[in-house]
Amino acid sequence: MSQFEPTTSLGATPSPCVGKCILNDHQVCTGCFRSRSEIGSWSMVADPEKRRIVERAETRRLKMDL
Repeated sequence: MSQFEPTTSLGATPSPCVGKCILNDHQVCTGCFRSRSEIGSWSMVADPEKRRIVERAETRRLKMDL
C-alpha cells in the first residue's frame, strides 16, 4: 500500500508533505519524496498534475527503499 493517499473523498489531491522537509543531494525531500521544483509548484498546478507529482514521489520512495 502507498505511503501517500492520492485523493480525498472530495476528489482533491492533498499535499503529500509529512513535515520532514529536508532536501537530499538530488534536491528531493526525504520526507515526501517530491523534488524541489514539485514542492515549489504544488500550489499552482491543477489536480491532474498533483496526482502525477504524487505518483512520481511514490516511485522515488520505492527506489530509495531498495
